[in-house]
Amino acid sequence: MEEQDVIEMLRHYRHDWLNDIQLILGYAQLGKLDKVQNKITDIIERSNQERGLDRLNIPKTFIWLYQ
Repeated sequence: MEEQDVIEMLRHYRHDWLNDIQLILGYAQLGKLDKVQNKITDIIERSNQERGLDRLNIPKTFIWLYQ
């Protein structure tokens, strides 16, 4: 994988995280705390899945999945 490809992948990943944070903020501002909780729970589950993939020690597959 080229350096530029890694940078592009990280940009997309950061973009997705910022979208999640903006959704949480919007829900909080609207007082929709159930939606805030659901979104945070989804993020935690996704992070746990990512950690599980990372622990498999298959970096090429890990990168392929994120592309």
